Amino acid sequence: ITLANGFDGVRGAPVSALEYWHLKGTRPVALSCPIKLDPTEVAATALAGLKALITVFDTPTTPYRAQPRRPTEAPRYSDYEHLARIKEWATLAEDDG
Repeated sequence: ITLANGFDGVRGAPVSALEYWHLKGTRPVALSCPIKLDPTEVAATALAGLKALITVFDTPTTPYRAQPRRPTEAPRYSDYEHLARIKEWATLAEDDG
């Protein structure tokens, strides 16, 4: 595959390998693990998945949920949770009961 249309002034280049990097603040600072998959297939699968998500979320009836359906999958902290006003609405719902 060739990276295309990424950044102005940067030419695309063939991808020959993939690695997962685990960066941390202790020694060793980083660990790298080669990914033994075909980069072309991985890129094609990722692009197809991205297009499918765009199609779903481009539909006006698709909700943008503030929290995942399974609370165990929610991150411990979210930079955007306060924007959804989840705690405020939950308190109002309890007051109605």
